[in-house]
Amino acid sequence: MLFGKRKQSLRALLKPIIPPLCPLCHSVIEADESLCAPCWKDLDFISDPQCSACAFPLECGENTTLLCGACLKDPPPFSRTRAAFRYTPSSRNLVLQLKYGDATHLVPLFTQWMTRNKDIFQGVDALIPVPLHWTRLVYRGFNQAALLARSLSKTTEIPLWASLLKRPKKTASQGTLSKEDRQTSLRQAFYIDPKYRPFLKGKTVILVDDVMASGSTVKFCTETLLTAGAKEVRVIVLCRS
Repeated sequence: MLFGKRKQSLRALLKPIIPPLCPLCHSVIEADESLCAPCWKDLDFISDPQCSACAFPLECGENTTLLCGACLKDPPPFSRTRAAFRYTPSSRNLVLQLKYGDATHLVPLFTQWMTRNKDIFQGVDALIPVPLHWTRLVYRGFNQAALLARSLSKTTEIPLWASLLKRPKKTASQGTLSKEDRQTSLRQAFYIDPKYRPFLKGKTVILVDDVMASGSTVKFCTETLLTAGAKEVRVIVLCRS
């Protein structure tokens, strides 16, 4: 994270000299924290109709409480989800820049996109990032979900509970596993320190993560929070696979 802060400071010093570049194609753009027009068109932003539970895009429908087939068959424990855009080659590039390329300067831009859906923040008591195991946190230097949650907290003025949810169990990278293997890997991977449970009782919270694929990670996080006394858990992610 220290390297990330130094990188941001260097960017600030060079900003008057080097024009802002599109983070996808690296062409010159007018304003920082933005995309060029062609790359903007390549992003597939999610809007209604979408599944109200998991944010999966739907082909048609006007009801804002529609559910996709998967959520009708097996309702998730979280009440609703919002995502900025679909997981496409362009959006994947952006996510990987943040996750593995130390492109923390993109977080304010991502926050703008994630806060377009104002409804999900209504009546929320706290934002909780999906945690990383400490070994992965040390290797990467930061938790991308925590960076997004902190930025969302500043924008929405909703409190951030960054240390409430823990991940003591080291699991394999979820992107490499099948849905069944993810569920096996994530079972009992999360916990909440008993001293924090009184703060959670009766509260409505939002889980924050970068990417949602099968939903296994946020599912087990949600079950941990509900068991500890949360009233309702919602989910917001940057990207929906």
